[in-house]
Amino acid sequence: MCCCRFCDFSGKYPPLWRGTSQSDTLDRYTSRTCYWFFVILIINILSAALGHGGWGLIGANLLINVIEVVVAYTLFRGLKKIFSGAFARGGIATLASLFCGNLVMIAIILVSGVQGVTQSTSQMLVGLSLLAGVNMGVAIIEAVITGMIITYIIRMRPDMLESERP
Repeated sequence: MCCCRFCDFSGKYPPLWRGTSQSDTLDRYTSRTCYWFFVILIINILSAALGHGGWGLIGANLLINVIEVVVAYTLFRGLKKIFSGAFARGGIATLASLFCGNLVMIAIILVSGVQGVTQSTSQMLVGLSLLAGVNMGVAIIEAVITGMIITYIIRMRPDMLESERP
């Protein structure tokens, strides 16, 4: 988000890349895929620089993170017709996006393989499924926290989420 605001305030980029005013909403940022792509890329580069996963995993992590963001955003917006409350929509969108991220992670590992492992593909799938199960357990906590944060933002600053304005 800091990267998005910097691009918006700097004024050095053409209007396609920066917002039309300093009060652009989060919805406008999320609708500009290039912003989120670059934010996710920068986060993955910084994460690799700090030793999380290494430089070789930037592409895989980028793919997983982009899929998670797209699924969460699409579901959060799409579920507005079914659920009026932002807490439920935020929680469901978070759970679904993390589930999709887990599926992509499993697919990447199964397709690329793991060096130095003598396990068969089915054995790796069992182990990765256990890992995904643990991840989804943590995702429930993350979904509750995300729902609470979104509800708080809508109560305190509805102008930040254009689609949630009264």
